[in-house]
Formats: sequence, structure tokens, C-alpha cells
Amino acid sequence: MAKPNQEVAVKEEAGALAVIDFGADTGAGFEDADSTSYAIPFLRMLQVTSDQTKKTNAAYIKGAEEGDFYNTVTEKVYKGDRGVTVVPCHFVHKFNAWMPREDGGGLVGTYTASEAVNLNTTKNEKGRDVLENGAVLSDTREHYVIIVNEDGTFEPALYCLTGTQLKKSKKWMTLMQGIRIQGQTAPMFSQMYKLSPVGESNDQGSWAGVKIEHIGQVTNPEVYQAAKQFREMVRAGVAQASPADEFEEKPF
Repeated sequence: MAKPNQEVAVKEEAGALAVIDFGADTGAGFEDADSTSYAIPFLRMLQVTSDQTKKTNAAYIKGAEEGDFYNTVTEKVYKGDRGVTVVPCHFVHKFNAWMPREDGGGLVGTYTASEAVNLNTTKNEKGRDVLENGAVLSDTREHYVIIVNEDGTFEPALYCLTGTQLKKSKKWMTLMQGIRIQGQTAPMFSQMYKLSPVGESNDQGSWAGVKIEHIGQVTNPEVYQAAKQFREMVRAGVAQASPADEFEEKPF
């Protein structure tokens, strides 16, 4: 046994470091971690109103532009003209109630789709559903994904679609459910997709929307297993996104 404050030497043979087999201890040390132990990054498409695109904002990232994608934890920017490759793992449909920023802001409630049907709401001047307490009800489609980087590395993230982008979520879900492997519906996490920006507008303004393209089947076994495990963690409630990080004003 090494003495206190004494470094443990790694056995060296023939000029090479001894090889340590970590396989038997895979995942060890994380047994008691719960949903509060992890920060799932949000993958967001930047707009001209995003702090990361404003040079005078403390959150500004050099080179970040409208249409780029942004990881809220690693603060990595994915250039829109190259797009982002993702493997979808799990889907959740919810309704979040947010107080307007001028009234203090913050998440004040989360409802399932069936619960939201029975809520008493009115439309505000922007056409948004507002609860009796003044909170804005946001129809939110959560797509839990694995981002596959160009260098082969990968990482989990949550990509939310709301407002004008709800139709994109519906089309994506329809596309995914229609893919067959040996005559059966393919696992969601067996396929890869490319996310890229597309210009959109209505009578209230213009913004960068998302274009979703099917690339093909996952070919890397490690990516497939990571996606499958991420799905299981989300379903078990071990991996959850922080609601405080979810809300961002979107152009409508």
C-alpha cells in the first residue's frame, strides 16, 4: 500500500506503460446519481435575438450567427451551413407555463397534453394561450438526441420545438414512424438525421427555422448503444433537463 501523499507508480515494462482493463468496472461510481446529478445540454438554433449573436452581450460567442446551433452546456457552436447530425432517442410532448419576464419570469407549471386540454386559457395579442394567472402556455415537443460530431465523438442533448416549429416536430415523428426494418417499425434511435437552418417568415417577422433530413441508419455500434442508454435514462427519470434553461423567446 502506498504511503500517505506518495504517488502510486504505474508499472512500466519494456518502456511501455502497463495496460489497465477498465471494462469490468464500466459505469462504476455513478450508481447513486439521480436526475439532479446531470445537466442535459439544450441544442438550440440561434436567432438574431439570441444573446450569443449580440456583440454587446456577455454571452456573446465570436462568430456565432443566426441559423447556427448552440450547445448550452459545452457552449459549442455548430455552424448552420454544415448542419448538425443527430440520432433521436426519445420524445416527450408537454405544455409548460411561463410567467412573462416583465412579471418576474420563470416556469410555474408543466402539464401533459391530456391535462392541458382541460386548462382555462385565453389568447393574448400575440395569439398565445394564457392561463388565468397570466402565465403563457407553451406547447413544447422535446426531442432527446445524441449529437454525432464530425470527428466521431458524440454527446446527449435535448432539442425542443415550439411555436411555428411544431409542424416540423410532427413531420419528423411521422417520418421516423414510417421507417421499417425487416417489415417492423425501426427503433427511433436506429436512424440518423441532419438538422440545418431554413429561412421562414410571417406577418410578425422572419427567423431561422429548422430543416430535418433523414441520413440513414446508425452504423457505429457505440453511438447506437449510447442512444439506447440515453433513452432508458430519460424514461427512468434519471436524466432530465433543467426547466430553468428551457425557455427562450422565439420569433413567431
